[in-house]
Amino acid sequence: MSVSVVIPAHKRSAELPSAVGSVLRQTLPPDEIIIVDDGSTDGTFDVATELARGNELISVIKHSKNLGGSAARNSGWHQAKGDWIAFLDSDDSWHPKKLAKQFKIIETNPTAGMIYCGFLKVDSATRRVLLDRAAPSNEDWDQFKFDIASRNIIGTTSVAIIRKSFLIIVDGFDDNLPSCQDWDIYYRLSKHCKFDFAQESLVYYSASNVERISTCFSNATRGRKMIFDKIKTDYFGVKLLILYYRHYSSIGLLYRKEKKYL
Repeated sequence: MSVSVVIPAHKRSAELPSAVGSVLRQTLPPDEIIIVDDGSTDGTFDVATELARGNELISVIKHSKNLGGSAARNSGWHQAKGDWIAFLDSDDSWHPKKLAKQFKIIETNPTAGMIYCGFLKVDSATRRVLLDRAAPSNEDWDQFKFDIASRNIIGTTSVAIIRKSFLIIVDGFDDNLPSCQDWDIYYRLSKHCKFDFAQESLVYYSASNVERISTCFSNATRGRKMIFDKIKTDYFGVKLLILYYRHYSSIGLLYRKEKKYL
């Protein structure tokens, strides 16, 4: 089994070395690291090429303009040679044993199409842990699939390693979505393969002041509405009513948080 790591980056010149460093410190080294500079204007490409200098594991792809995180991830995994693709956001980092622990699970469950883990939400400035989110169980697979239809219960793509053959089946990330791209691909993958997980928190998810797509109000609300339009066609009756309630409750909470009222 081989694994390629894909790191999309847009204006993350300061954060990128830490992300790449956490991959290079893995006790189970990856077969390659692909950094995708998504049209940055802050020197991210220069940092990426310097990191790649003298390290045959690292290659760099450059987008001439900013196409978004989904397009950057797609560029990366399309070029990747590995059987498995591990994604890492450029302002996140990994525990040194993340890949080793996830590949141990693959050895015991070779038919799984995706392995995820828990994550620690940390303050980017102080590294103080704000939240320890263990990986959710998927023992009841039907309930798990419905929970994924309701909300993103897994979290950032930095927790996931995905078998490339299933990325091909679902045609990768939907670059039309302004947000919720991780939630969307988890849901679509769940219709084609089962997942397994390492319950431990093996990812350091950065709560930074750098704007993420997920924290931009307009993108967050539009993304949720678009993903619900996709998901609702798979359900009917009581389950569809539950989905309506859960999706629009989450959108309502975003409006309340931003104090945007009718």
